[in-house]
Amino acid sequence: MFAIFRTQSSLDCWTQRWALLGMFYAVGCVDPSANGNHDSAMEVVPSAEACGQSVEVSEAADLDAVAHCETIQGDLIIEASTLRNVDALEGLSTVEGSLSIKGNPALHDLSGLAGLMHVGQEITISDNRVMTQISGFSSLLTVGESIAILDNPALQDISGFTRLAFMRDDLAFQDNPALQDISGFDRLAGIGGDLWMENNDSLLRVTGFGALETVVGHLEVSDHAALMEMPVFPELASIGDGIAIVRNDALRDIRGLTRLRTVVGWIEINDNSRLTDISGFSDLSEVHGLVCIRKNPALNDISGF
Repeated sequence: MFAIFRTQSSLDCWTQRWALLGMFYAVGCVDPSANGNHDSAMEVVPSAEACGQSVEVSEAADLDAVAHCETIQGDLIIEASTLRNVDALEGLSTVEGSLSIKGNPALHDLSGLAGLMHVGQEITISDNRVMTQISGFSSLLTVGESIAILDNPALQDISGFTRLAFMRDDLAFQDNPALQDISGFDRLAGIGGDLWMENNDSLLRVTGFGALETVVGHLEVSDHAALMEMPVFPELASIGDGIAIVRNDALRDIRGLTRLRTVVGWIEINDNSRLTDISGFSDLSEVHGLVCIRKNPALNDISGF
């Protein structure tokens, strides 16, 4: 399974290439005055293809070995102690299994994943000590299961995922103590599971969900020390389970749910010490479970229902 092709150009240069199992080829072009030493100008270049197994990356060399892959037909697991970026994956468009980026103490940049369009199962980004932003998923269209962004101590901004339209399972932002801004997800219209925002102590703004219409599971916004305004979901019309807005010490108002009509479950608004305004439920017409509003000492009016 080895082929050699040789062509002669008008400039008296030559090109030689070969393919081994469809994976690699080499190209060289030299001046014949170079003592006939053609091999010195040859370069091995990986060709784009599907890679039929899971990939575990523990060092930069592991990335280089799959730099030719357009599709990984299993999981992609990135867990490396010295890796700083994933630029070698700029040609990757599909991961048919799960994508896990966790335990990378030097990784600060995911822009090499800007061409990734499809992930068949889940995406997990966790325990990456120096990563300050996530903006490298600008081409992502589909995720077969969930997205979890967890335990990234330096993460401040999430602005990627701007083309993602629907996901079948949960979307979670949890335990990112420096996270201030979630502004991606501009086209996300439906979440097939839960939407969790929990224990992100520095979170100030959530503005990236302007197209979201449906959450099949439940919506939770809890345990935030700095969040003063409820995340804005201007098109959200139905929640299939419940809503929990609890233990947000700085939260003053809930106004971001003005088109919500149906909650097929419960509503819990508890233990928000500075909450004064819950007027954001003006279109709500159906709640199929309990409504529990308690331990909000500054709240004097619940006319928002």
